[in-house]
Amino acid sequence: MATWEEELPPLTRAKLAAAGESGPEERELARQKEEVQSLLADFYKDDLDPVAICQELKSGTPFMIREAQLSLVQSLSLSYSSHSFERRKTAILDLERLKKNQSIGLIEDGLNKIGEMQRAYREAQEKALEEVTEERSRNHQPTIGPGRWIALHGTVSVDADMTERLAESLLQAERTYGHEFAETIRQLTSLIDSGK
Repeated sequence: MATWEEELPPLTRAKLAAAGESGPEERELARQKEEVQSLLADFYKDDLDPVAICQELKSGTPFMIREAQLSLVQSLSLSYSSHSFERRKTAILDLERLKKNQSIGLIEDGLNKIGEMQRAYREAQEKALEEVTEERSRNHQPTIGPGRWIALHGTVSVDADMTERLAESLLQAERTYGHEFAETIRQLTSLIDSGK
């Protein structure tokens, strides 16, 4: 076994072994893919920033740049913080600038659309939570009864109703933005994949 194969994780080595007689090209692509995944793992842990990823992949192959972009796009989520999203967006666009055939404008448009969906999704979640919180505070006003005891009216049933309403509101926000988000991710993936 060559030295680079010894450095591969056990699962990757097992996949290579299961592939049987994979040729040198397949082994090289597997090695490159593993190198990209290792870089991205450091990026996801905030050990590398977008500039460092691009510096590392500047001398890499077009396959490695495309793999990094595809992995970054597939890692996007509606619920990411704006900081996490902006880091990924910057890395995706910077990697696109390393390619000969660039589609920066189209990719940036898709990423901006995702950013807008994320903001709208967060706002919908916050609005649903505010509505439930306001209703809860209205329905949990204590009353002082005879003998100076305090009663909270309808606490258990109101909490159950509010929890159900909050879950429905969050599910509706997921439905509203989830399909469009998935479609935009598919379009970005296709665009990056076609620009090999």
